[in-house]
Amino acid sequence: IETIQNPDGWTVSMPGVVKSHTCDEAPVKYGPDFYSNTTLLQTLARETDQHSAEALNISLEYDLYKVAHLPLLETADESGSAANWGYLPANASYLAHEWYPGVFSFLLTDKGVITGDNHYGPWNGLRRDPQEKMVTRPLSSGGAAAGRRFSHIHTKFAWSRWSEGEDVGGQASSTANSR
Repeated sequence: IETIQNPDGWTVSMPGVVKSHTCDEAPVKYGPDFYSNTTLLQTLARETDQHSAEALNISLEYDLYKVAHLPLLETADESGSAANWGYLPANASYLAHEWYPGVFSFLLTDKGVITGDNHYGPWNGLRRDPQEKMVTRPLSSGGAAAGRRFSHIHTKFAWSRWSEGEDVGGQASSTANSR
């Protein structure tokens, strides 16, 4: 998800998992090595889009938001990776060719999600009957159980951004119009 303004943090939740952090303490961080990753920079150097950093002859760093999801995908097989997220801040510049959006990336995976069961047993993604149409089991112990010929999957996923207000010492901030 691309953003224009940089929030202070994000909250991502799935069943049994809530990851709420400030952007500088994100589960997946974009450190200095991300900005100097030669593999990513070489990939961006081959881009043919007329508005790419390569075509505009500016630093490829300005196009790194296009590959911000890749470090997140590297965590997909780790236990507890469900709802991992990372945020690459927007570059707020008055020079149009140096501006790029902030990028919020999140990971949907079953690693760490709490699963339920029903009369067929725990969810494992395998068919219980050759006539079953979908290879699923419920991820929630509530609600209707899977039927003989058709099972279901039900889970929740939510994300939100937030900003902390600046402490002004208990004084209300001025709301007067300015020119």
